Amino acid sequence: MRRAGGASGTVRGGEAAPPPPEPPRRSRPARFRSFVDGTGSPCSGIVRADRVRRAADYDADMSVLASSSLPADSVTFSKAADALSALSTGRRLGILGAVAELNAAAGPPRLADVAQKVGLDLKTLSKEVVRLTEAGLLTREGASLTARPEALGDLAASLAEHTALNRIVPPDSPLRRYLSHGRITALPKRPEDLEALALALAALLPEDRSLTENEVNALLAQAGDDVARLRRLLADFALVDRAGSAEYRRRPLPGPTAAP
Repeated sequence: MRRAGGASGTVRGGEAAPPPPEPPRRSRPARFRSFVDGTGSPCSGIVRADRVRRAADYDADMSVLASSSLPADSVTFSKAADALSALSTGRRLGILGAVAELNAAAGPPRLADVAQKVGLDLKTLSKEVVRLTEAGLLTREGASLTARPEALGDLAASLAEHTALNRIVPPDSPLRRYLSHGRITALPKRPEDLEALALALAALLPEDRSLTENEVNALLAQAGDDVARLRRLLADFALVDRAGSAEYRRRPLPGPTAAP
């Protein structure tokens, strides 16, 4: 009897024996299904992926986070950098504020009205207006100007979606009420909400290696300032194993259910 390659199996009498059957894969626990799919207690309605996103999308996010490098939306980051750069001088800040004040008082002002208010000549003002317009903070129709300070809020919201925790918790999830720009502002009081948030925090930790307490703190700091409390939360829901206080290891989070 001889053995061929691993995929060929054992050869008997010139015929390849069939490979052994694969062991059955565990199905997703009901508790985790309710967190991901919104199908019953205890976490029903927390994420509700049938209305928000499929469980497969959640698993894809897990893979992205485990790689420790989040994909960057270059357009969003570039626009944010452009807006911040445009507001990096007191002169342009003053122009934007003056236009906003004149908008509120009498509608879109003319360039000459803004020049008089901020004390600049038209040539200098025009140059600065072009910079603010390119950054999306002003709109110009002929000689009339309109301030768009809300563009800064839109950019802030777009940037916040690239934070580690916001990439796990969908925009329509009730858990978002406990977050501000991707960071925890308060821990939920409802046990099911608290458990769902703990599952999201656990996804910040890699599963394939042990971590020191400092490493755990650095990862949890992406979600909130009180990292000691967040560590305790993971321990309370048995989402990490600890060897004393020096070593942490995240327990496996359930993967997708295998097709029969």
